[in-house]
Formats: sequence, structure tokens, C-alpha cells
Amino acid sequence: MRLKYLKDEVLYEIKHSISINSSYYSNKDSQWLLQLLDNTDIANDGAKDYPKFKLLNRAKSVLNDFENSKIIYANMINLSDIQATDERIWTFLTHVDCWEYMQSRWPVENGSRISERYLVSSGKRGLLRNGISRLWWGARLTYLPFDEDPFRLTKILFKNQNLFQHLMERGYTNNRTLLKMVLSSIEKIDMSDETFFSQREISQKYPKYLNLLGGRIILDTLDQKYLDNVAQDFYQKVINGYIDISSL
Repeated sequence: MRLKYLKDEVLYEIKHSISINSSYYSNKDSQWLLQLLDNTDIANDGAKDYPKFKLLNRAKSVLNDFENSKIIYANMINLSDIQATDERIWTFLTHVDCWEYMQSRWPVENGSRISERYLVSSGKRGLLRNGISRLWWGARLTYLPFDEDPFRLTKILFKNQNLFQHLMERGYTNNRTLLKMVLSSIEKIDMSDETFFSQREISQKYPKYLNLLGGRIILDTLDQKYLDNVAQDFYQKVINGYIDISSL
């Protein structure tokens, strides 16, 4: 099927009618939107095809995030980085093709949920908060094309929502190589203690711990061995009570 997106005027209307349309976001399908559109409101990129896919569905659960990240990236792997910043694509997917998934994973509780998860706010943060683009970008930034398991770091990234959010929204992860090395160092800890980075507070505070380190050292200059040692040192200090996590 062709890569589809909403036209600018339709996107504008959706973004500026959240309060009016908010009740529709609890509907089982998005017929309310399709009834407002005509064939000229949805465009397609004639040069791009992608297979029709269905995301795994479990109510409000993060457990499928990793698998769904693989599904959407495998099916849309040829999307360029420039195309993948186009909010019209992701808004179409959240409102049409992936509506059932969105209703389950990101049920609407208020208008801010619509703005954050069904639309795309400005910049990197918006792409990492949108319910569908976050899955694609999570895989894009961690994919290892020549690895036996190309999604092994993607799996670490999606261990829980806190790790994803607090790590990906840090400025230092704009460096894809650094991001992969950080995840690789977490992976090594995970091999001996898979519960450590699954803890909510740990997954929130370790990205901040690295950010504080970046105040003394240029993180972009660090190699894998150094970051492995940083992660191991953090792990040992926490489990032995030498770091008060709540103070970070």
C-alpha cells in the first residue's frame, strides 16, 4: 500500500479542534474522522510502498512496545529520516491505520493526551511522544543492520517507558553512536541482573546520572569500555547503598 498522509489543511483542523472532537477519541473506530474527509484530504507518496501491518494489542500495556517497534520499523524501514519527521504521516497512522492500537495503548483521558500521543508537537520530543512515531524512531536509532540480532538494543530501549523517555529526551542521545553505546552498557548489566534497569526510579535516574557526568566530561568522546565501567560503577554503588537515588 502507498505511504499516506493527511494534507496540511486537515492536519490544521484536527490540531485546532481537539476540544470539539475529544469525545470521538473513545470511539472504537475513526469513522468520525473519515466521514469528515473526502478523497482529496488524504494524499500518498507515489514513490513509497509499505506492507499493510497490524500492531500487537494489549490494553495500556508497555509489554508490546518492543515487538511493535520491530513490526513498524520492519515494514517502514525504507522511510527516510526526513520523511519520518513529517507529522502528517504519523497523524494519519494514529488516526486511521493504527486507531485500534492507539485506543488500547494510549486511551484518551484528556486533551493533552491527544496532543501528545495522537498528534506531533514540535521538535524531537514530539516525535518521541507520538504513539506511532516513537516506535519507529526507537528502532531507527538503535537498529544494528550487521548484527546477528539487529534489534537487541531496541529491546533494551523499550524495557520500560521510563527508560525510553528519560534517555531519549536527553540531548546527548542525539549522537546515535553514543546512544547505542549507552544501551550496550545497560545490556551488559541486564545480563547479570535483568531487574535492575526495570525499576522505575533507576530507569529515570541513570540517564540523569549520565547527564551530570557530561557536565565534567564530553560524553561524545567516550568509548564503549568507559561507558561500560560507568554503568557497572553506578550499579555497584546503588546496590551497595553508596548512592542515594532519590537525591539525583
